[in-house]
Amino acid sequence: MPFRSEFDDLFRRPLRNVYRLAGAPIPDELFVSNISTAASRAVVVAPTARIAPVVDGEDTSYFEWLCAGVLEVDLASGAMHQVERAPAVVTHVRFGFDEDGFYLRLDCSRPASELVFAGWSVALTFLRPAGVRLTCRADGRRVVIERHVRSGSGWERQGPLAGCEAAAGAVLEVRVPLDGVGQVEGDLAFFVSVSDPSGSEVERHPSGDRKSTRLNSSHVALSRMPSS
Repeated sequence: MPFRSEFDDLFRRPLRNVYRLAGAPIPDELFVSNISTAASRAVVVAPTARIAPVVDGEDTSYFEWLCAGVLEVDLASGAMHQVERAPAVVTHVRFGFDEDGFYLRLDCSRPASELVFAGWSVALTFLRPAGVRLTCRADGRRVVIERHVRSGSGWERQGPLAGCEAAAGAVLEVRVPLDGVGQVEGDLAFFVSVSDPSGSEVERHPSGDRKSTRLNSSHVALSRMPSS
């Protein structure tokens, strides 16, 4: 059926808006389609070795992120989708590990600093381990990362997470200690979401029928491998 993904989203969007108007957290399920299509499946490439990029918000060196994992953001969509929605904010997602930390890099449709310091925020939500969300936002001219834990149907803010690094320039770069996530060994599953200055979530990656980026224990074990 043509545009079935678009019609599915038209059904889910009003339900999401009800939660927004009520000031309540939007259930993850309302962002995940039940319709499986090849076009909506994001391509995820796992990291191949430890990385050690400088967290400065700049594309400092080609080799910094060479061995990182990649989530290919699907920028293609149907005609209805293109008419209704603004262009994607995030164009590329990269991630990886060092000996005890997790790295995330977001390339955006315009400099990340323009977004972050205008009030946009990025959330890194973990499904494995469950119930942990790290929010990256501006605090004056600094970029801070706050830890939240699932509490009932909402999220409880625990405050700034110690040991984090974050910088917004041409790109957004983040490093968080694995013990701040709550799990150093075993599987890791996460998704990235972007919220506008009003606090409304506008994007989630991966999208479509893939609910999260999942890395098995062998990928997480890269944190104990020699760096490239």
